[in-house]
Amino acid sequence: MAQNAFMHPRNIYRTPPDFKALVDGFPDIRKHVTTDVSGKVKYDFKDPDALRVLTQTLLLKDFQLDVEIPADKLVPTLPNRLNYILWLEDIVRALKLPKDETVVGLDLGTGPCAVYALLGARRGWRMVATERDADSLAVARRNVQKNSLQQLVQVLEADASLVTGPLQSAGPVHFTLCNPPFFDSESPAEGGEARARRPVACPGGERAFVGRLIAESPQLADRCRVFTTMLGHKSSVRPMKRLAYEAGAAEVITTELCQGNTKRWAMGWTFQAGLALDQVKGMKQTKKRAPVQCVVPRDMDGIPYDIPSVKQRVVGWLEELQTEVEPGKCNKYFASYKVTAAADTWTHNRRRRRAQERLGATSDLEPSPSSAELAGSPDPDFDHEPGAEPGSDLSDLSWRSDTAEPPPKRPRADSESAEPAAAAAETGPAAKRPCLEARLGAVSLAEPKPRPALVFTLFVQKKGHDILLQMTLLTGKLAMDGMNGVLLFLKNKMRQRLVMSTSSGPAAGAVQGSGAAAGPSAAVKEGMGRVLHHLRDKMRQKIRLDSPAAGAATEPASQSEPGSVQTAGGATSSP
Repeated sequence: MAQNAFMHPRNIYRTPPDFKALVDGFPDIRKHVTTDVSGKVKYDFKDPDALRVLTQTLLLKDFQLDVEIPADKLVPTLPNRLNYILWLEDIVRALKLPKDETVVGLDLGTGPCAVYALLGARRGWRMVATERDADSLAVARRNVQKNSLQQLVQVLEADASLVTGPLQSAGPVHFTLCNPPFFDSESPAEGGEARARRPVACPGGERAFVGRLIAESPQLADRCRVFTTMLGHKSSVRPMKRLAYEAGAAEVITTELCQGNTKRWAMGWTFQAGLALDQVKGMKQTKKRAPVQCVVPRDMDGIPYDIPSVKQRVVGWLEELQTEVEPGKCNKYFASYKVTAAADTWTHNRRRRRAQERLGATSDLEPSPSSAELAGSPDPDFDHEPGAEPGSDLSDLSWRSDTAEPPPKRPRADSESAEPAAAAAETGPAAKRPCLEARLGAVSLAEPKPRPALVFTLFVQKKGHDILLQMTLLTGKLAMDGMNGVLLFLKNKMRQRLVMSTSSGPAAGAVQGSGAAAGPSAAVKEGMGRVLHHLRDKMRQKIRLDSPAAGAATEPASQSEPGSVQTAGGATSSP
């Protein structure tokens, strides 16, 4: 028998299933699995029948649940359902129940599959499921009986209320769960075709449905410890949290259901203080970034092939880019750094350097005046205000040109004037306006620190006989494009330091090779010879087309010596 999925790692569905193994063990799924010309196995996730068979197969394989899913009903997405159950498991753990106490949960609107109730029962919980639709209610009861879970799962018919009637019938529970209708059935955007593709909809969508659920929950605070619901849109998370707090909730927590390709959110709230739900960690999935790396060549001029020498030179190159390099753990086998770049200084680095050299040459010929000199020197072409001398301070913006004389300056707060209040009163209405500094008080006018362009970790480490440069992205506006740009900059720096071989052939060493490079092989020489002969033929054709006399003179040259070209004057030369 297959192993229960609750004994597997919690991220069992973060990767697609192995369809080859499913085909071997479950023949029903065989007709929906195809193989392309490259041998890659494909599955049609857009086909509702294929999705139904896949869900039934995974439930049977991982949970030993034989479930009937009607063709005209919604096919549950198993990764999101399992993720919701795992989050509820964390909430139950935070409640710190006695070991002998049975966990009781209420599934609001279980549907024909009763998948939440069945998964909870496999976990060992006692589940009460409610359903209003008569057809779905009958199928859900059949699924419970088919899996012999009548002692753990009870399916009840729901009334007009969302949670009040079910809780009165089920009794006190530890949590409620709900998969609400995500879409608005009365929205103009949800036409007939869209409504057919989205069978679960209600007037007002999930916000109206969850809003009713939150409104009913305060009267049932003594019958349920934690209310939870799933949300299909991220834009609904914040408004629903605000509604829960307005209803008097003591704690509200949210999470992101990250398994599978469809992203959903879940929210929980309680009216009982001291449950410490904030200790329930979110399940948001962070995509692991793969590092970029290259092998340091051995034959760099003046750089010994060891970790201390290589890391010193690499750090120097990074400092040329005006980056902040923060050292971490370093020894003779390993070195780590955190590199922060405020701006992109490696793209078009040569063009930027040439522009700076041209600017430096211009400044040597005619030095530009500094900003202080421009501020202190009067401009003869500047139209000064009446009554103001050239070069005087015109910073008092309250003075108007229609006044006869400019008002005196306001006395400073730390001046030694004996009567600062009287002096301020005599300055007129303009001086009664408080200055900007006095109005703001201690508020800081400093601009927020901009987000860095790139932050990454650099590792210089030994791997066998080679030295690797490994870079892992942490954050930054430039993301992986900036990482690849910095790596290309370092590669170019290493290529410039390579020792060129005195013999014919390529450079002795490559950025991604190890050891000294060997000379060209026989196959390479043969290929170069073919290219050379091809170029000679092209040159002969060019000469024949340009000069008829030269074309006639080339015929004996081709007979006398292969590869030689005879010019119009009779001289023979080799290209």
